[in-house]
Amino acid sequence: MSKKIPGKFIYYPVIFFVLFELTFRALNLPGKYGNPLIGLNETILSTTLNTQKEFSTNTILLGSEFGFEGLDMIQLNQILSKKGMRVQNLSIPYSNPLIHLLTLETVLRSNSEIKYIVHIPNPLEEKKSISETSFSLLTNFPLLRVITKINEFSYELSFSQWLRLLFKSAQIIHYLTSLFDPEPSYIPDEIMDSQDSPYLYLNARKDSIRDLHSSENIDCSIFKNKFENLSSIDFTSQITSIQEYCNSEKSSNPASNIQASFFLIRMSVLYEFFSKKNLQVYLIRPPALFWEKRKESEKLFSHWNQMNKESSITQWIDLSEVYPQSNPSEYFYDPIRPNQKGMKIFTEELGYEILKKNTSLGQ
Repeated sequence: MSKKIPGKFIYYPVIFFVLFELTFRALNLPGKYGNPLIGLNETILSTTLNTQKEFSTNTILLGSEFGFEGLDMIQLNQILSKKGMRVQNLSIPYSNPLIHLLTLETVLRSNSEIKYIVHIPNPLEEKKSISETSFSLLTNFPLLRVITKINEFSYELSFSQWLRLLFKSAQIIHYLTSLFDPEPSYIPDEIMDSQDSPYLYLNARKDSIRDLHSSENIDCSIFKNKFENLSSIDFTSQITSIQEYCNSEKSSNPASNIQASFFLIRMSVLYEFFSKKNLQVYLIRPPALFWEKRKESEKLFSHWNQMNKESSITQWIDLSEVYPQSNPSEYFYDPIRPNQKGMKIFTEELGYEILKKNTSLGQ
């Protein structure tokens, strides 16, 4: 007589089949019905996706490029909406980049007027970078076909190349920020010494970083090859101009020169993308928190304007007046741990004053 199979074991293959089917549908469900995986991130996106219907044609999607995870972009949206422009921020932990890109795809698909999206990741959300395998997975994901409209840029970059370029430049920017710490012990040795780490361009061992603090002259050519290898974009003119900037502007903190230089390269990359299109670009100008003196920041942005003086497509919204230099930590908060100090939201009136002073929106 055969043994009776316990009833509970019958449920295992059923559960497995259901989960497999849901996963398969999630990975292969283009079209108007959306993606069930989006709901997994609903709580994180509750303050951003509830305004997705307000997107306009020329929308720029800003990531936490300058560490502005706590910046109230909805409040900024309210200020800019009267001028017919929207700015949206999706600050999502990079522990789940798949959900992150699915969200972007959903926003794009639900707003047919959106033509250009820029999102610059913040790798400080995680201590490790997204691996090449992850990039391959995200690139081949079926729902990313909508996002590939970004390839309308004049450069023949695939989505993976475009994302990798921005991601690595973001890594470099945030890594250079850490140079202000004379003892950057929080950077693990395995990251510093990894063969595929973007930090190798500086021979980034901790003793080398300390040497940078005592160095008086910074050789800006140290990063030339690294950037040129990221894509087919020709950085020659930008590198030359930035090297001239490094040689002429000597800072009391040599690390700030390096960081400022990479920021200029970063802006140059975005400029190269957008200058080929008739698109009005508004960039949030950060307060002078990354530099020791305000005048150094002024020189940096003045140099950026000189590099691109023939173009009028880029305009800055200056937040330096919003965030005073004294005790800036009060103006930031961690969205994952919101019980920390809350940020101070600038008023609509102050926002208009900033727009009038720094952009044509207020005119």
